[in-house]
Amino acid sequence: MWGDNLKRLLFFVFYDKDGIVDTYIDYLLNDFSKSVEKIVIIINGECSSKGRRIFEKYSTDIFFRENKGYDAGAYKAAIFEYFGLERMKLYDEVIFMNDTFFGPFYSSQKIFDIMQQRNIDFWGITLQEEANLGYGMIPRNIQSYFIAFRKRVFESHDFKDFWESIGTPKDFLDCCKKFENRLTAFFEEKGYKYSVLVDDEILNSTEKNNYNHYWFLPYTLIKYHKMPFLKVKPFLSLDIDNTMQEELGNAFEYVQNEFGYRKSWIMEHLLRKHSIDRLIFSANLFKIISTEENIPVNMRSASVIIFIENVKTFYYWEKIISLLVNKADLKIITNSEEIYTQAIEEKFAVVCSLEKTANKYNAWSYVINKIPDEKIVAYLHDDMIDEKSEKSAAYISYIMLYAETMFSNLYYITRILNEFESNEQLGLLMSFPAKHAQYWAKENADANRIKPEVLQKALGMGTIDPDQFKKIKVENGVWIRCSVLKNLYERFKEKGLLSESLFIWLAQFCQVEGYFSEYFTTYGWAEVGLKNSLFSDIFLKEQIIFKNGSKINNYQDYRNRIRVWGLCHKLGQYEKIFIYGAGINAKCIYKILKEEHIKISAFIVSAKGKNPEKIDNVPVCVLDEVSLNDESAVVLGLNTDNTRQVLPLLLGRISESNIFYP
Repeated sequence: MWGDNLKRLLFFVFYDKDGIVDTYIDYLLNDFSKSVEKIVIIINGECSSKGRRIFEKYSTDIFFRENKGYDAGAYKAAIFEYFGLERMKLYDEVIFMNDTFFGPFYSSQKIFDIMQQRNIDFWGITLQEEANLGYGMIPRNIQSYFIAFRKRVFESHDFKDFWESIGTPKDFLDCCKKFENRLTAFFEEKGYKYSVLVDDEILNSTEKNNYNHYWFLPYTLIKYHKMPFLKVKPFLSLDIDNTMQEELGNAFEYVQNEFGYRKSWIMEHLLRKHSIDRLIFSANLFKIISTEENIPVNMRSASVIIFIENVKTFYYWEKIISLLVNKADLKIITNSEEIYTQAIEEKFAVVCSLEKTANKYNAWSYVINKIPDEKIVAYLHDDMIDEKSEKSAAYISYIMLYAETMFSNLYYITRILNEFESNEQLGLLMSFPAKHAQYWAKENADANRIKPEVLQKALGMGTIDPDQFKKIKVENGVWIRCSVLKNLYERFKEKGLLSESLFIWLAQFCQVEGYFSEYFTTYGWAEVGLKNSLFSDIFLKEQIIFKNGSKINNYQDYRNRIRVWGLCHKLGQYEKIFIYGAGINAKCIYKILKEEHIKISAFIVSAKGKNPEKIDNVPVCVLDEVSLNDESAVVLGLNTDNTRQVLPLLLGRISESNIFYP
């Protein structure tokens, strides 16, 4: 047992490629400043002047260094260069902590109070059990985002020896091997005792199947195992290999409702670091809204724009127009004189305008500047069909889906408006898209005509991650903040870009403005979507997967098999195929493609370094040594961080359509 008044020293490592210190870090340090004697801040790379001012509230010891060796390199520099082992001896406990988590959800003092009662020499928050992570077995280890050492350890020669032994890790994997994966075993073998705060042993699997609990079960850890933090990493996950992905969405809501930890602090950081294409799925940004008639109706903030060009279905819109005409700021736009005449006959002329050059993607732009900034704008079009090739039944189903999802009743619309009022970071609600008949495979024509990379370049946007502009397109039916839509529209006009592109990529451009987007629907249409998704999944497994004789043991096998088929089919169109990378990911991809008889011309690396000359007799070349053209394909065998760095280099030499992310 330890005394009640331990003097604690906290080494805090910060890294952000843009040097921005988000609110969650301010909250984190504010809490820990109340429970430790001193905070030393090590900045790997850059820090904005605003961020520097935040750090100066909590520390007079702020050190800048080149981002070498990741956290391990920063901790080592703090020990031997910036602060020193002798000064550390003035303290009873030294904590090494980085910026890769949100929280704490209960005070750091409580964390220290709990761990102070344990007769141990070093400790952490969570433990990774022995597991095979793809690059070999790793021993049981305290996860390194938070590790605390007591005097018996950090005043010993063993402590100095460990840090000197790690050198300067050259990449993330090297850092894991030399630092995190071996730290616990190293000190345990020297006779030091350890523990962790979170008792989650009941969640362990076998050695072969052990997994990272904070990644896959964040909600379970926080609610049932007193986990005080939510790691950022789970927001990178986009699969259902291990769970149904309900955990992260539940944790997201739980920390705000139970602990008052604001979702806006989490979203502020995520919107800067990860594309909305990724976040919608990882953070479960789907909203099912009730249509029950049991709340006061308030439509004052609604402004509704509907574009109609199909004469045959104007009768259907009469019901919607009648519902809204005296309740909301309503604007009907058409490019058809016949529809305009019908509107006049139905006494809707006051809300209807004839714009012969309008189309379903840009009609909103004819009236947007007449709408006050504070309004929440709804936009819906009727998507004219080609009657020679498309079924009218499918079209009616399409219209019903979007009309009812957008304007089911006034109580439903009020709840939509309430979503915006209660969440200042919500910029866009998108109707859940139609996935039936021709709409199952339908692509927006403009999405193929104006490529995202052209828009990014024109607007000075960077690439956030490989999923950006890949998974989310607005099909029809949105609610959006008028101020956001106006700002984006003005930016597009200044750059001479078509407003059609803005509509299709609204979610991505809302993110540029600092807002997140969600899908939404009614309970009734959610049931229909769930049923159709289940039917499609059953058919795919019966007709394509199992009848083909493939061995499918789990969802990961299922996903990988579909991915391989799709990738191989696409690569078959190219004369030369390259793999970017020469590490574990690249070699795994090579093995799969070789099994499918896909010939690889070369592995590409950014620098020779210690890379081999050949892999399985395939040459390894630096980028400048290979010739890339329209007949070349590049498969990225890199992690997310390296992909982000390499992509701009490739886009100067090859079209994005020739780059593949397996």
